Amino acid sequence: AQSTSLEIQYEGFVSVSESSDDFAGLPDRRWLRIAGLRSTRQDGSPLCWSEVMVPERFAPDRAEVRKGARAIYEIVLQQHGLKLDYVEQTITATHLPPQYADVLLATANSPALLVRRRYVAHAGASFEISHNMYPADRFSIQSIIRQRA
Repeated sequence: AQSTSLEIQYEGFVSVSESSDDFAGLPDRRWLRIAGLRSTRQDGSPLCWSEVMVPERFAPDRAEVRKGARAIYEIVLQQHGLKLDYVEQTITATHLPPQYADVLLATANSPALLVRRRYVAHAGASFEISHNMYPADRFSIQSIIRQRA
């Protein structure tokens, strides 16, 4: 979040269904949805389409979010006195939906990566769920795997 900026295009509360994979088993039904184009700060190049969902009970100060100085999860942690326990991340190969292609200056239905994250606090509460849709050539991940001694 420090090297990118989020141009918020949608902001408001939505109701979610328990049948949705991302929200199954979670107690909250009303979530703050913040969505928009994430671009690089260096040259303003479009990077991905971001959708961030925060349960109403953990909704951050929206003026603070709009400043764009910190990641939304950091704002939530500070404002609600939470400690991050873990982030669950799933990366899935997919195709770029046409509704995101124009804004990302990419080709519709071209290869893409969907990065899903669920942020969980020390008390076990899920306090943020995010989806980031990247054209395939704009996302990479590097891991180091070490053998246990």
